[in-house]
Amino acid sequence: MPEFDVVGTTREDGYVDIGAYEYVDDDDPTGIAGNELSDELTVYVQAGNVVVENHTDAAFEVRLVQIDGRQVAAMKVQQTAVIDGSALPHGVLLVVANNGTSQITKKVIL
Repeated sequence: MPEFDVVGTTREDGYVDIGAYEYVDDDDPTGIAGNELSDELTVYVQAGNVVVENHTDAAFEVRLVQIDGRQVAAMKVQQTAVIDGSALPHGVLLVVANNGTSQITKKVIL
């Protein structure tokens, strides 16, 4: 039995708290570490079209990729781009944007 629990607290009784799970008495929400929302790029579907809004001064190279890895569209986005949804396959699409210093991946569903 480890001397400390998952948050580094010394085990006083030598047992795992609450059955097989560690009890963490914090108000921290459950989530994925390092998952931060990017305010550099906004991606959404409007009237069947994919809209990509760039909120930076640098242009983004944007690719739309199906979940199996096939690229279905590519364009450069300086400020806002509207991609015709009728020319895209339906389902989950990944929007991969790269400006040379950062890469952002967002998911849209058509």
